[in-house]
Order: sequence, then C-alpha cells, then structure tokens
Amino acid sequence: MQLLPVDLVRGEVDLPLLPAIFQQFTDKLDDPGAKAEDFAEIISSDPSLTVKLLKIVNSAYYSFTATITDVGHAITIVGLTELRELILAVSVVEFFDDLPNQIVNMNTFWHHSVMTGLLARELQNTSAFRTRQSMFTAGMLHDIGSLVFYNRLPEIARSVLEVSDRENKVRYLVERSNLGFDHANIGGELVRHWGLPGFLVEVIDCHHAPERAESFQRETQLLQLADRVARLMEQEVTFDEILEDTRKLSEAMNESDLSIAIENAKEKLTSVLTAIQPG
Repeated sequence: MQLLPVDLVRGEVDLPLLPAIFQQFTDKLDDPGAKAEDFAEIISSDPSLTVKLLKIVNSAYYSFTATITDVGHAITIVGLTELRELILAVSVVEFFDDLPNQIVNMNTFWHHSVMTGLLARELQNTSAFRTRQSMFTAGMLHDIGSLVFYNRLPEIARSVLEVSDRENKVRYLVERSNLGFDHANIGGELVRHWGLPGFLVEVIDCHHAPERAESFQRETQLLQLADRVARLMEQEVTFDEILEDTRKLSEAMNESDLSIAIENAKEKLTSVLTAIQPG
C-alpha cells in the first residue's frame, strides 16, 4: 500500500495539535464582542509565551524606538492578527523541541527557517511580489514536514540525506523518488491537520513546485525564492551569484530590492532567533 503524507501526520498516533492558547486566541478573533483586554488575558496566562512575544516585539524584527513592556501595549502597537502569527511561530518552535529527532541539528534548522521567513517578509512588499499574506510565518514553517519525516521514518530519512550528499542531488527530489512525495507535502498536511489557513497549506505544500499552486501561486513563488536565497547565503556564495540564481526563479527580481532584503534579514536574524528559542 502506497504511503501518503497524511499517514505520517496521523499514522498510528496522531501528532498533537498546537497549544490550546493559540486556539483560544484564534477563537477570540472571531468574537465580535472581544476586547483587547481579553486577548491580553489569554497571552498573560502563559508567562513563558508572554516573555518570548515581548522579546520579539522589542527585537530588530520591528525596530520600535520605545520599549514595549506589557502585552496590552504590544496588542495596540503590533495588532491582533500579527500577534497571532507570532504566537504561532513560538508555539511551533516549542512543539518541535518536544518531538524526538536524532537527525538534524535544530539550531541549524531554525536558523534556516527564520532566515527564510525574514527574507520572505522583506521581499513581499517589493514590486516583484506585493502580497499582504503572512510570509514570515510561511517561511518559518516551510520545512516543518522534514521534522515529521525525521521523526516518523528516521532510517529512510538518513538514507535520503546520505544519497543527497553523496550524489549531490537535491534532497526533495531524492525524497520523491523514495516516497512518492516530499517534505513540503508532509508539511502541507501537517498545517492542514492543525487547522491553519488554506494559504499556509498551499504555499508550504507547493514551495518546491509552485506551478501546482492554485490560489496563491505568487506567494508560493516568493517562498521558493526566499528558501533558495537562504540556502545560497548558507553556502556563502557572492551576491552576484545569488542574484543570477534568483532571476531564474523570478525575472522581475530587482537587484536593489534583493540586496536590501538580504541586509535587513541578516540584521534581524539573531534577535528573532534569540526570542523564539525554547527554554
């Protein structure tokens, strides 16, 4: 019987849902009578989450001139929708910190994920893309299917990584040849299982095949490009090489926009990583 992404997400033992506090916050957003104090109370019920959110709000991610010292002020300045995305990012990092994995270095994994998210956030307002969707969240979550793969099928995952390294093959193509699908498809199934918006399901599921995206193709192309730029930065190639490579994915990519996006993302990376890390 052919294995499917849903089998890895649900399987014999379902992967758990996101923390209740995220769902409470989301449900409250749908309540027309909800007040700012209600959201502040939900967040403040989790001291660890409160500290992390305030760290992010006061980090280079926003670069506010004044220090934000309480959740109520953060809600006023950042907004409820954006705060929900930050709660999701922090919750996902904590979720996978508790999921056994002996294959990947989690610091390296989150370094790439956060950089991809920051690049996507910087590039989403450029002339090549222009979107209001939550691209930082999409970047943060784009590779979470890999963590499910490593946890559920560790021996196959090790084999895939060995073949990819030994034969210099793109990892997701090796995954497809072994499984019939790749980590992006697993990630899409996981965020669907979590009940996250269809936008996130599609861009994560299709970020290695943007042509499959039906409703958010531009955003999926943006995520693919941000992922690629982050990988090239990790390889320490020159900016000209990055520009040449990205123009294969997006002919409309402007040199100045890309340069500014990379510098801004690099400037924000350390403070965001410090804010979201477990513990």
